[in-house]
Amino acid sequence: VKVVLNIVFRVGVTTIWPGFNEMLVH
Repeated sequence: VKVVLNIVFRVGVTTIWPGFNEMLVH
């Protein structure tokens, strides 16, 4: 379940705020 929520969260962040997602990746 955590994995699914994490994916959904990352997809949502990528759509709303790409810069924030990039910061998380790095």
